[in-house]
Amino acid sequence: MKYLGAQLSADGHLEAEVAQKVGEATQVFKTLKSIWSHCNISSKFKLVVFNACVVQRLLYGLDSAWLSKALLQKLDGFHAKCLRKLLKVSPSYIGRVSNHYVLQQLGAQPLSQTLLQRQFLLFGHIARMTSDSVVRNSVFVGDTLDLHVDHARRQGRPRHTWASELRKVALVFVSELDLHATLANKVRWEIEVKRFCNAG
Repeated sequence: MKYLGAQLSADGHLEAEVAQKVGEATQVFKTLKSIWSHCNISSKFKLVVFNACVVQRLLYGLDSAWLSKALLQKLDGFHAKCLRKLLKVSPSYIGRVSNHYVLQQLGAQPLSQTLLQRQFLLFGHIARMTSDSVVRNSVFVGDTLDLHVDHARRQGRPRHTWASELRKVALVFVSELDLHATLANKVRWEIEVKRFCNAG
């Protein structure tokens, strides 16, 4: 089912959603091909247009989803492929130029890092909501940072949930004792998130 521009799957898998978004972003990228090939437009401005028109379309709705490594690699691969066309750089198997070099030339970061940063900002926004917020209560217990746990465990390996995985990663750059205070301070949280994501 499609709801508010997002593809909702009965089994909770995100492969179809990501494939659809990559397809839509590809069409937008092709529509703007005259900009990418224009020799009088700087690479810096091309990147601004690319981020505004293609990346925003691609990442819409994914802030609240936790993607597998394979799906993140798919996003990073599409991102690098587009940036190569912006710089008119051949694929790596032809030109032997790495994706890391292409990102450095444009001062960009992998799309997976951009998505992670957006997810952290949403996580912080939800944590700062009041305890009577329906959205907050769907993630946290009361006014604490304790996460809701699904006690009706199914057989097999437990699924990675958005909130639990973000909290786990957050504890890499913020101690558990400081997590509540850091999340409560919007500016401080944004600084810590940006520092961590840029370093990654």
